[in-house]
Amino acid sequence: MGMSRSDFCACTPAEFAAAVKSWREAEESRRRDAWERMRLLALMTVQPHVKQRLSPSKLMPLPWDGEAKAAVPEKAEPCTAEESRRRLAALLEARRRQSSESPSSSLSSSPSL
Repeated sequence: MGMSRSDFCACTPAEFAAAVKSWREAEESRRRDAWERMRLLALMTVQPHVKQRLSPSKLMPLPWDGEAKAAVPEKAEPCTAEESRRRLAALLEARRRQSSESPSSSLSSSPSL
């Protein structure tokens, strides 16, 4: 994701969820864009050799061709402040237990997320 460990630790659960969602959407967009370019290249390569006019989606249908452009994504139920606190406390407790079990582990040696 390109997020440093200090940025990760400074995020609230809601901020991290938003960052992950944004990163996933960007990755999906890059993946689809690559497939769209490949399909257009294939169309330009094949079109001179066929009599009928082809469209990119007719030549090489892709799974998202039928999706509506203005589709509204489903929204998850937002968690309450109390639930966020409980989750964070559980995460911190698990982290404390993990660090007490392996005293030789170092935070600085962890790869960035």
